[in-house]
Parts: sequence; C-alpha cells; structure tokens
Amino acid sequence: MTNGTVDGLPPLAVADRLNALRALFDDAGVDALLVTGTTNVRYLTGFTGSAGNLWVDDRQAVLITDGRYSQQAPTQIA
Repeated sequence: MTNGTVDGLPPLAVADRLNALRALFDDAGVDALLVTGTTNVRYLTGFTGSAGNLWVDDRQAVLITDGRYSQQAPTQIA
C-alpha cells in the first residue's frame, strides 16, 4: 500500500473521512480527538504501521508514531 492505494483500488478518501469526523465534534462537545486504535488510524490516514496514534482537531490531523516508521509514514499519508 502506498499513497492510499491498495493493489490498484482507488485512493482512500482520507480528507473526506477526516472532515466527516470533524463534523461530529460540535455535537459530541469535543475540540479534538486522540485516535489510538490501529484500525481507526488506518481508516483515517491510510497508515498501515502497527504502532501509531492520530491527533485530530479542527485545523489538523497529526500522526504520532515512533522512528521505525520515519520512512513509511510520510509515503502512506502523503
């Protein structure tokens, strides 16, 4: 998987998924969300590593991971 594609399937709609999540913030009464489940991180970013968290607020989404993924993460979430 690279740049949000899996074996020729269309690119993941990462921006749409993040925007849909952000749209729920007001109703839920939250300003930000820390996503810790690897399945959810993958769904929202396309990142396939086994260790990573995602911080999402109304302005940005930040993938937090360790140095093992310093090359993998930028190519998968770009």
